[in-house]
Amino acid sequence: MEEDEEQKGKKEKDGSHKEHRQGWTPCFFQRPDKELYHYVGQEIIIQEAFDSYAGMIWPAALALCQYLDSHRNQLSLVDKAVLEIGAGTGLLSIVASLLGAWVTATDLPEVLSNLRFNLCKNTRGRCRHTPQVAPLSWGYDLESTYPTSVYRYDYILAADVVYHHDFLEELMATMKHFCKPGTTLLWANKVRMESDLTFADKFKKAFKTRVLHEDGEIKIFMATCREDGTRNELGEGGCFHGNKDGEPANQ
Repeated sequence: MEEDEEQKGKKEKDGSHKEHRQGWTPCFFQRPDKELYHYVGQEIIIQEAFDSYAGMIWPAALALCQYLDSHRNQLSLVDKAVLEIGAGTGLLSIVASLLGAWVTATDLPEVLSNLRFNLCKNTRGRCRHTPQVAPLSWGYDLESTYPTSVYRYDYILAADVVYHHDFLEELMATMKHFCKPGTTLLWANKVRMESDLTFADKFKKAFKTRVLHEDGEIKIFMATCREDGTRNELGEGGCFHGNKDGEPANQ
């Protein structure tokens, strides 16, 4: 009889635990873990840190990684200057680097350590160009820290950067700052709430956009600047200013 009561109590405890976990979306754990992915014919090991949004792999990032990998001939990143905003664990920047891009992965200063570790571990000796890591806080005064006369990119990548936070206006301002004539912005997002749809409407008004891929609630947008601009001497897609040695400026 005592054994039956003990088992019953255990089941009730387990049920309560499961019910509690279901109430948290997403779930955060204290223990860092590792995830294994395969892109560009390479094994990619990502160390996650389940104490922040930036420490997790999100579905739109996986969708954009898969799209870049499977469309590498149509959307070549070889020798292109690429900036990722809100890079998080760095998976998307790693894939872009493996595809031959000259990548700068950015996020808030406090999450750069894990980002830098993942990029170094998965790209060393594998890439044409060593990816760089830099702090970037979204905002309106980026011209002072990232002047457009120096920091020009062929592609801007952003995946699942629109979620429940209070910096959507700053995110839009950041996208506008970096998306200049000659730049292509690729934004992947999973719709979770009304604010996602509101941001998407503003995004479509701010840029010339089209949907590259759609899978359920996940969409991948391609966007370009609405301003008219001429191509520079680098030719099609080239709008990156390097240093006097012909390499990208230090970031």
